[in-house]
Amino acid sequence: MTPNVLANVLFSACQIHRQQLTLEQQRVQLKALEMQLDYRRDRLDANVSLTRDLIRALIDRRIQATESGFYAVLALYEVQNNKYTEQLGELSDAMVREKDPLDRANLDARLNKIDVELRQIQVSGRELLQNMNCMLLAIGGTALVPTTDFQRTIAIERGTPS
Repeated sequence: MTPNVLANVLFSACQIHRQQLTLEQQRVQLKALEMQLDYRRDRLDANVSLTRDLIRALIDRRIQATESGFYAVLALYEVQNNKYTEQLGELSDAMVREKDPLDRANLDARLNKIDVELRQIQVSGRELLQNMNCMLLAIGGTALVPTTDFQRTIAIERGTPS
């Protein structure tokens, strides 16, 4: 072999070896980048999961606060309903005891007025319960579970299961 050919072979071998080293270095860099990408992906997944859980917790708290507010409003309706029911009973008893026709007529008029008010409270409560349930379902909650006789009554009269 001539010295030029030998020099060319050695030079080519060095170039091949250098390219192999460069390729190996790039493989190591690629592996390092893949590891960084995996680490960042894991961190991102953890952050996404944490954010999702946080949002869900906030939604659950908002739903719970909304439910408790709705129950408080229904309790006010129930207080009114009970008050008018009690008055209705008292006036009914007074009407049974009353002998004077004029006083009976006055008691009857008051009874009718209270009965109208009582029906209005129940109709309003029924509509309110329906709207509350729609709102709770819209924000991701569940329908209110009737907890009192009044709530069960307006839920049943509306045709919903209690």
